Amino acid sequence: MLRRISAALTFAVLFISASPLLCDITAKYWEFEKQILITDYSKKAAAVLLDKEVYDSAREDLGDLRVLDPKGQEHPYDVIIHGDMPTGQKLALNVISNDIGQTESVITVELKEPLKPFNYLKVVPASNNFARKITVEGSNDNRNWEVIRKGIVVYSFAFQMTHTFFEQYTHESYYGYGFGTYTEENLAMRVPQKVFKFVRVIVPHDQDKEPVELKSLDIFRTVEAAPEEYSFSATLIKTETDAASKSVESIADLGSKNIPLSRIDIAVDGSNFFRRVEIEGSNDLKKWNKLARDVIFSIAVDDQVETKTTIKLGKAKARYIKVKVFNGDNKPISLVSLTGYSLKRYLVIIPEQGVEYKLLYGNRSAKALNYDLGAVIKGKTIESFGKGSLAGQVRNVNYEPYKELLPWTEDKPYILWIAMGAIILGLIYLGSQVVNKTEKK
Repeated sequence: MLRRISAALTFAVLFISASPLLCDITAKYWEFEKQILITDYSKKAAAVLLDKEVYDSAREDLGDLRVLDPKGQEHPYDVIIHGDMPTGQKLALNVISNDIGQTESVITVELKEPLKPFNYLKVVPASNNFARKITVEGSNDNRNWEVIRKGIVVYSFAFQMTHTFFEQYTHESYYGYGFGTYTEENLAMRVPQKVFKFVRVIVPHDQDKEPVELKSLDIFRTVEAAPEEYSFSATLIKTETDAASKSVESIADLGSKNIPLSRIDIAVDGSNFFRRVEIEGSNDLKKWNKLARDVIFSIAVDDQVETKTTIKLGKAKARYIKVKVFNGDNKPISLVSLTGYSLKRYLVIIPEQGVEYKLLYGNRSAKALNYDLGAVIKGKTIESFGKGSLAGQVRNVNYEPYKELLPWTEDKPYILWIAMGAIILGLIYLGSQVVNKTEKK
């Protein structure tokens, strides 16, 4: 009898202490929803463009997205990014001459049979730190030449040189500026599609600068789908000068949190310059993440101005962008405007015709899911899917923030003390019964 009572009490305590309150994950834990409107069922799967409202209220990694059918059951989905999708072929060739004359450098290549059309070319220089306007020509007999494209600005800057290099272009002072960690080049170009057996590139000499020698050419036949992007015009909310670092710092607001930025384009209030910049991002103006260190410039090459004001960010996610422009001892230039660019992201589902689906988001505690659909549609382009859209955002009137449910021993510790007290009293009672039986004997 004693053993049975003791075992029962012990089991009860262990069950109470180890049993978490089971929770049914329901729609009430998602703050927002949008109806999914499928308008094109011509393909098995349909793609729906995600918008700023989803980015602003969903988790940063979009791991809280859920698609529900009319019965409230989860429906598989995947999120894809429509970016650059270049395909092409590098054509085989041989360099047959490479001459440096008194006024120009000329490299000539012979493409191998069978000849194929090409529309993309890249020059491969023997050294860096130059900017030139080149001419590309084609021929089928290596005697009669046709201009394919003329006056193309190419440059390759490896900032290992002294401050005097850029001064010759901008007429500013960069003493002590520090060029050691930066590289920038523009050596590739699109050309009208042509078929030639011979191709040559002519690089004119530039005044008293060193001649530019090319090692080779890369010639391609390419097909490239331009990326689909959103553009976001930012509002400048702060600009201040830092005398210690000789820099101007500006903060721009893109309007929504977690915008997945692939690049930004900045406009400044100056021309004929070269500047280092640092880019940071934040969602709350408190915690800042470093996004990029790069350069922007505007330099004159003969009668043509070459500029670089675009900064690639990779996969940054932020609402606020901080741009720090290092002016050194030169005339300060500062930010005038900023535009952010985001590759479009699509929610892909396999819908049943006539069935209404809705997208839930806004649950910070939801676990990210990984459906098999991702493997099924891997490698497919956006043209492979039917089309759909998202309706307006609706806030869930039954929303309540999800709270992680703890075992009863942590959530309601008093129950454990009550159970322990009951066990102690039970043991005292059993002990007294044993003593009484012993005395009677």
